[in-house]
Amino acid sequence: MEFIKKFEFTSRHGFVKTAAVKLAAAFFVLAFAAGTVPAAAAEWKNGAIKNDRAIELNPISVMGEKIYDPIAEPTAVPLNNSTFTESIDRKAIELRNPFTATELISFISPSVLRSNQNRKYRSFFDIRGSKVSLILDGFVVQDGSSNSGMRGDDRLLEFLNPDIIESVEVMKDSTALIYGGAKGGTIYIRTRKPEKKHNRLKLELGTFGEFTTKLSLTDIIDKKSAYFAAFNHRKFDGPDGKNAAFNDTGAFLKYFYSPTKHDDFVFTYNSEIGMYQIPVDDPEASGQFKLVPGIDPKTYSIVIDPRYGWSYEPWKNNFSDLNYTKKWNSRQSTNFQLSRLEVTNDFHNPRGVGAAPVGHIDGHHVLETTNAMALRHTIKTGGGTIYRMGYSLDHWYNPTGKLYWEKMNNEDKKHTMYLQTEVPLSGDRLVLDAGYRRDRRYIIREQKSRTPAGKALAPITDQWEDPRNSVSTGLTWKVTKNDTLSLRYASLVMTPVDRKATQSGADLADETDKIINFGVEHKFKNISRPTSIELNIFRNDMKNSLVDDGTKFIDAAKTTVMRAFKNTDTVSRGGEIKLNTKLSELFDLSVGAGLASYSPDLTTKPKKNYIAELKYENGRSGISAGLYGRFVGSFDSSTSYNFKDAANKTTTRSLANYQLGNFWDLGFNVSKKLTPGDEHSPKISLTVRNLLDKKYETMPLAPDFGRRATLGYEIDF
Repeated sequence: MEFIKKFEFTSRHGFVKTAAVKLAAAFFVLAFAAGTVPAAAAEWKNGAIKNDRAIELNPISVMGEKIYDPIAEPTAVPLNNSTFTESIDRKAIELRNPFTATELISFISPSVLRSNQNRKYRSFFDIRGSKVSLILDGFVVQDGSSNSGMRGDDRLLEFLNPDIIESVEVMKDSTALIYGGAKGGTIYIRTRKPEKKHNRLKLELGTFGEFTTKLSLTDIIDKKSAYFAAFNHRKFDGPDGKNAAFNDTGAFLKYFYSPTKHDDFVFTYNSEIGMYQIPVDDPEASGQFKLVPGIDPKTYSIVIDPRYGWSYEPWKNNFSDLNYTKKWNSRQSTNFQLSRLEVTNDFHNPRGVGAAPVGHIDGHHVLETTNAMALRHTIKTGGGTIYRMGYSLDHWYNPTGKLYWEKMNNEDKKHTMYLQTEVPLSGDRLVLDAGYRRDRRYIIREQKSRTPAGKALAPITDQWEDPRNSVSTGLTWKVTKNDTLSLRYASLVMTPVDRKATQSGADLADETDKIINFGVEHKFKNISRPTSIELNIFRNDMKNSLVDDGTKFIDAAKTTVMRAFKNTDTVSRGGEIKLNTKLSELFDLSVGAGLASYSPDLTTKPKKNYIAELKYENGRSGISAGLYGRFVGSFDSSTSYNFKDAANKTTTRSLANYQLGNFWDLGFNVSKKLTPGDEHSPKISLTVRNLLDKKYETMPLAPDFGRRATLGYEIDF
């Protein structure tokens, strides 16, 4: 167990700017010297350091019932205030038994609003009215504040096996700017860590041809090394004739090696290969779908005409990561991380042929790779002040284009630097934190753009994007042991990739955001049932926010389109409230509501999100059960298109306008240990998704096909 505690916290990703590399290096040297010399002197004061000396326990911060070691965890969330941090651990994940990582994240917090833009397996997660960043073991899968529409892909979540996830944390406040680059928030996924030796096999069989096999192997080999390995196969046929099949096989390995008490190595590898189909439906029959006269519907993509469907076969994800942490002493550590993500897929239309307005409906091969490195340093002074600094560089390469943006060759490098500090003003009762982050992207080639209006199509090449600067500060006051108040402020300046990417050809202005959060947590102490309530309100002022303004043709043949944007002053306001209570010795209840409003109104974003979870656990009988659900308010998803009409005038038409949301999504899981009290007992389970049997046609192109039931059997060996 000592080995597990040593590696309990893995790194989060931190990032920096290329022109500041020398300055950052000098800063690292000075900071290292400042932190090392006094500490080393203190340790040598009473004699030489012995090689077999036990590592001194580091001071820890305890805020909002969450504990972290800032030296072992280089990028721990400042204060880990529970009003701004939501998490779900391995035990809760096993209770819910999600089929995909997307399903898991959708139920994690009332502040996380999910929409799918009419596309199965395409999820857009919003927090505080802005897109989130997705981080996997410190590697940024998708930067929520990036203005490159091609970078990253949240579809990775569909192939990420939930059985390899240790925990998911949602950073809902402005500190996410520092660690994840997102003004709305950051979703941080940690993969499994080793446990004491055991092997586990789980088989599941369900409706719509669902069949799942999960095998995991784990062992703490000795005091220096341990591993966790997993293999999985998931199959789902979907309703007959809906073009909705899913088939995935994956392998995962995490290996820990600690040659000394001061050096930790962690190697992670995950590989997934599979196939999925985007469903076919007939929403135009219900009046939700309108075709544009003059364009053959057979040329439409799945977004425009789902009758012809898409198929991704195969889809491959390969993720590898090497993480090294050097603990110089009890007050200082350095972390180095190398990561690579390679995503390839071949997508095609199995039913239709011919050229589409947005590419070729036959589809093509897609390749996307990201290579990243990060260097982080953490210092904790004797007075408890924490300093964190980091630099990262990632190289993104997409030589094939993506989806229907085919025959594009895109490549860039992003440099990031952050500095952050935590200062206790009155022990753990009053703490101030502040941080600065600077991102700058070097565009090697960006083809999804054009030169000023009236000139021939040309890509952006060898060009520095203006830097993106973010600052964040906060004050947390623990008024009593039962009451915590937090106030946070953050600002962000973001520049457009292509200032001419407008419908009119006029220049786009920089976006300037200012975010304010206020959070309160209260624990009721004079009642028999432990209860806590959390309230969080926010205001997000986005001056000249870069808003999607549809697409437009950018060549005479009207076969190539580009995304267009416009500047709009937008204000997002809202908040969330969450209640957690223990109803009895066996029952726990959690309910919450997240609300958001937009000025001017944005009908394409959800504005209401209610979540609820009732858990039952009886150790004597070996029965565990959970009923969980969410209600998403109504919103729509529209697709607009510009083309020349008979009079050669530019016309904008709305091709689709789906009314989404306004439904309850309930799930239920119950499991029974055949030998209660034995942690390695065989277990049987029943999982029911979409408990209310919402039919597929009520949510066009969403992956809901009616009620799904799955029976499972699990055994340790």
